[in-house]
Amino acid sequence: TGEAWERALELVRPGGTVVYFGGRERGTELRVDTYRLHYEELTLRGAFHHTPRHVRAALAFLASGAYPWERLITHRVGLEGVAALLADPPSDYLKAAVIP
Repeated sequence: TGEAWERALELVRPGGTVVYFGGRERGTELRVDTYRLHYEELTLRGAFHHTPRHVRAALAFLASGAYPWERLITHRVGLEGVAALLADPPSDYLKAAVIP
């Protein structure tokens, strides 16, 4: 939502990065405090994943049982463990499930 996009800008720390994942309607605008953007060296990134067709194909593949998808999640961490896992991921790390 637009509210979430704006909230992310409020919460990002100096030197931080906001990754905007999840599209908005064409023509939607985001107001940015350019002082913070410049002097606090913020990075704003847009991320697009896959088309709905590709998502459906991937879900169908996972549901087919052709691959033991439960093996994709190699680690489970609480919210307090996310930063440490990302800062120094183990050599066998693929995906993590965050258990709040």
